Amino acid sequence: MRIVRFRVANGGSRTRSITLVTTLLDPKLYPLEELAILYAWRWRLELCFRDLKTQMGMEQLRCLTRMALSLASCVFWVCFSNSDYGEGFPQKACVGD
Repeated sequence: MRIVRFRVANGGSRTRSITLVTTLLDPKLYPLEELAILYAWRWRLELCFRDLKTQMGMEQLRCLTRMALSLASCVFWVCFSNSDYGEGFPQKACVGD
């Protein structure tokens, strides 16, 4: 395991310290600067997923199996895609798991 630390801007003049644990061990192949860029990219992607789940009403799924989660995700996506930003799609998924 490799532990790297870097600082990121947190709006305005504020910064915060990030500690990243990775299996990318070679600092020549994976320099700190590139890991920091990848971290920022991944964080933005996670925020996009969070926003999408919120728009689709999927903040809390009660699926007990991987298959049920896959099915619920597909159903939500199809319903969301065929509606005016989510109007008319089911508010609950995986009932009866």
